[in-house]
Amino acid sequence: MLFPGLFATREGIAMQNLDSLGAARRSGRALLFRFRLTRRFMLTGWGFFGAAWILLGMSSEALAAGNRFSPLMLAAVHLLTVGFALHVIQGAILLMTPILFQGALFHVGLARLELGFSLFGAAGLVFQFAHAGGRSVACFGALLALAYAILLLNLVRSIRTARRKRDALYTLWPVLWLGVTLIDGLRLAWGIVPNEKALFAHHLTAGLLGTMTALIGLLSPRLLSVFVSSRSSPFARKPRPEPWLFAGVLALVIGGDRPAPFVVGSVLFLTAYGLIAFRALQALRNRRRRELDWPIPWIVAGFLLGLPATAGWLAADWAVRSGTKEAPLFLAAVLFHLMAFVATTIAAYLARILPFLRWSVRYDPAVRPEIWKTPDQVPKPRQMMPARPAMFGMAAFPAAAGLFALSVLTGQAFWAEMGAGIGVLGWSAYTAALALMERR
Repeated sequence: MLFPGLFATREGIAMQNLDSLGAARRSGRALLFRFRLTRRFMLTGWGFFGAAWILLGMSSEALAAGNRFSPLMLAAVHLLTVGFALHVIQGAILLMTPILFQGALFHVGLARLELGFSLFGAAGLVFQFAHAGGRSVACFGALLALAYAILLLNLVRSIRTARRKRDALYTLWPVLWLGVTLIDGLRLAWGIVPNEKALFAHHLTAGLLGTMTALIGLLSPRLLSVFVSSRSSPFARKPRPEPWLFAGVLALVIGGDRPAPFVVGSVLFLTAYGLIAFRALQALRNRRRRELDWPIPWIVAGFLLGLPATAGWLAADWAVRSGTKEAPLFLAAVLFHLMAFVATTIAAYLARILPFLRWSVRYDPAVRPEIWKTPDQVPKPRQMMPARPAMFGMAAFPAAAGLFALSVLTGQAFWAEMGAGIGVLGWSAYTAALALMERR
């Protein structure tokens, strides 16, 4: 061998290329597993959402009477929160945390276990609520607590390796309020309550306001910035709204029964949410991509609807707590907040994320990396998911929410039945769009 050093160098380069190719394939395979699992979380949540409309139709008499503690009413609300919203949120965190905060990938095996605990826990919880299960609800609540523990473990792992730790910590504190919500729910199920009315208000505020509303508010500007390729970070400027949002939830949860903390917490939360909405619109205006995908205006509309929906809920909450109004007003405000704001915004996000996940699962990054390097080959959401049936579905949800609120306020079950019918039609149209997307 005349040039052993040359051949040795070439052999070393070849081995390095093989190693890098193997690492790329392993990384692509990990991405594929994560994409598949995220789809399962989100589609599981969507299935629970369809069941929620049916239960809301079955509980029309309880709705008209303003009975928020009827078994079917409790089952329907938990289908919307624990079944629908929580599963989609878990899937979104699994997908987005490594992307937004540049941390390590989630442990996929643990995330599968999380999905199993969450699925059986939510289904069992709803079944027990529908049959007035009492303390047996706590058994399925314990499964949800196990799923939450796995979620928290994976999040801590991602945040420890994240390059943008501060942003991650600021954004993901609503997950801690989710833990508070679960603990409150377990205490209510076991009857460990010195004041059941106060604990129920604590449970509802921590869950709907501290977890769902805050998480949608904190993630939306960042996700919109990614979707439209904004030129600047939405939270690059000061003041940062996240501490105000956290302080507002803290004041409402801890001192919500007293006028001063309630007013201070409400003002802080609504001011912070308004500032976040302003930053989101700035990110949209400073976008590099001039053409908007069709789900983006729906995401923005749903996100902005959160401000008046939350303000109305807080006003109704205080009117009921102070005794100036009766409890049905609060039930109407909660249902409108859940279905007009939370459900519509989540459905708009699914219309943007699920086509991407479907494309990712079909074209394995480990097998077809060349497609991922050429964005022109990736179809637009309109080419993958039919827009019209999905838009009809998203328009139906706030319309149904308005009819439910009308039923509660007028005491007529007819409006609740009509709202449930419109909700089922909207869900069916959106599901048909998802089915067509799967076939394309």
